[in-house]
Amino acid sequence: INVLQQVSGINVFIYFAQQILDDAGFGSYAMISAAIVSCIQLLATAALIRYIDKMGRRPLAAIGIVGMLVGLMLIVLGSLLRGFGVSVGVTAWFALSSMLIYRAAFSLSLGPLPYVMTSEFFAQEARAAGVGFCWAMNWLSNFGVSLSFKVLVKALPGPFGQALIFGMYMFFCIIALVFVYMLLPETNGVSLEAERSRNRTASEDSSTGFARN
Repeated sequence: INVLQQVSGINVFIYFAQQILDDAGFGSYAMISAAIVSCIQLLATAALIRYIDKMGRRPLAAIGIVGMLVGLMLIVLGSLLRGFGVSVGVTAWFALSSMLIYRAAFSLSLGPLPYVMTSEFFAQEARAAGVGFCWAMNWLSNFGVSLSFKVLVKALPGPFGQALIFGMYMFFCIIALVFVYMLLPETNGVSLEAERSRNRTASEDSSTGFARN
């Protein structure tokens, strides 16, 4: 989940927000627009704090990832329309709407939840090593995604190239949604001891099934 947090493209929207909005047609207003998006993301994080223990981790993650997909679809659509000659006065709003929806949805799902859940997955004696490894993978993924964006923009120039790049992030969001639905355990209301017991049981069942095979 830490790797999926990064390959969904979040830091592209953060590090390169002004460039994305400028390319979309906002010009001198790109920086102001990016600041407004960041404020919206802060409000979404406040909403998460209120509802995370009421709704549970998995439902919020699923809802947020669907919202991220909607945001990515908008920027892909806006890029395609710009490529087909639609006025930037129209397509620029696709980019801004995309960024608003994507980053707000991220703040309800893949943004804070790995921070919350990673420490809940590991037994006490393995927690430091497990969390450390997860966050090493997180930062490694962050580095790879951030570095590759500039390379991809040069390799795939123009609005159609941009549509393809953000379509790739859509693909990873779909993987994240499948992962949340099929594999991510719900840790809300589960004590660390109960989670430890559940992990041990799952491990023993897996070992038993492997031995039988």
